[in-house]
Amino acid sequence: MKFIGILYAMPLLVLLGCAKNEAVQPSAPPMPPSSTASSILEAYPTTKPCKDNFADGYHVSDIRKIAQKLSAIHLLKDDFETTESYQQRLKSDMRRQGLSPDNTYLFSVRIDPKFVRYNADTQELTVEGDAVSKNAFTDIFRVLGEGSKLMSAGIYIPHGGAGENLELPLSISEQTLRTYTGHNAFGVAEKVRVVHRTQYGIFEREAWNDSSLFGRYVPAFELTMPPEQARKVKASGQVIFSVILKHPYYAEGIDYDEATLEHPTELTQFLKYLIGDIQCAALVTDGKVLAVTSTQ
Repeated sequence: MKFIGILYAMPLLVLLGCAKNEAVQPSAPPMPPSSTASSILEAYPTTKPCKDNFADGYHVSDIRKIAQKLSAIHLLKDDFETTESYQQRLKSDMRRQGLSPDNTYLFSVRIDPKFVRYNADTQELTVEGDAVSKNAFTDIFRVLGEGSKLMSAGIYIPHGGAGENLELPLSISEQTLRTYTGHNAFGVAEKVRVVHRTQYGIFEREAWNDSSLFGRYVPAFELTMPPEQARKVKASGQVIFSVILKHPYYAEGIDYDEATLEHPTELTQFLKYLIGDIQCAALVTDGKVLAVTSTQ
């Protein structure tokens, strides 16, 4: 039998045991987010103009497969490697995995329809930035902060708390391992789930004052379309992001949340994040690109 104690730092009983703007080069300092939004926007060249990333025949990558390949590579520089030999080895190791630090990768996110609005009178569709990221942010500290593999290797990447970074959560999967009944000191019983969750995402940089990919207080996309097409966007639309990986390319960590009476789930999260510049975004439905905007 597991018992429930009291966590004094919380009011809950804890179950114990349980827009037009320029896109910058990846090596340049990030520019301030745009303050306006535009339906169709061509960014100035990064590796290439935004719209070129989504030309006919574009390929969307599976972040789970990219993360698996990166995790198989020794991405950090060894103390006994020169910078030149490290760069050569890294390119060679990435090439063997079918990757390249110079490539642009595309990743897709389903739109949350709660953040899509349509005005039938003006036929204007608005997609808010929260449609691709609301409530999905994690505590990146477990990936980049003290105790992480990167920090142990002497690499510190500035980062904020949950919702204080420019990041893109992409894929989440969950598995319930078992359940048990826990009791607290007052005899209250609760059924607890033991869950393992794997979350994949992309981290770009710390952004204390503005963690929006599309700029502060502006929509991700605004465009005009007939009602039939707007219904499709709201029901099954996607946003595809173009990303350029940057050093150290990949990081992972583990986070653990104890169960509470309000949330009786004992949760272990396996966090797997690519590190890169999120360059552009395209609004897509039925494989057709409707609008392209810069996210730099």
